[in-house]
Amino acid sequence: MASEPASQAAPADAASTSADAPAATAIATATAPPVLAEGALAYAFVREPVYPADALRRGEQGTVLLRVSVAADGSIERVEIERSSGSSRLDRAARDAVRQWRFRPPLVGGAPAAAVGIVPVMFRLPARA
Repeated sequence: MASEPASQAAPADAASTSADAPAATAIATATAPPVLAEGALAYAFVREPVYPADALRRGEQGTVLLRVSVAADGSIERVEIERSSGSSRLDRAARDAVRQWRFRPPLVGGAPAAAVGIVPVMFRLPARA
């Protein structure tokens, strides 16, 4: 997914697919806009995280909150876990995905400025019938 404004969350029905993850209806997605104390930090490019196959097998799910430091050009400078999902596999997958993202930084005095935001990434298993 690309060019996702901060005022819109990534779609909650976007299932991740890869050779490493079984084709399942599990969801791994950016769940909400980044949270920034001041200004507006927006998503410019988002690639949905891959739901780790071993986490699927173990039935792991949860939401990871990542503290993301963004440079004035929108590139990622640093990604840290603000709050774990409870699964190191999901935390690692979220961190790896977000490192590839790009952001539109806030404007300060009309010029882009470096910023830090909190980015939630949700991993959910399909509901059982």
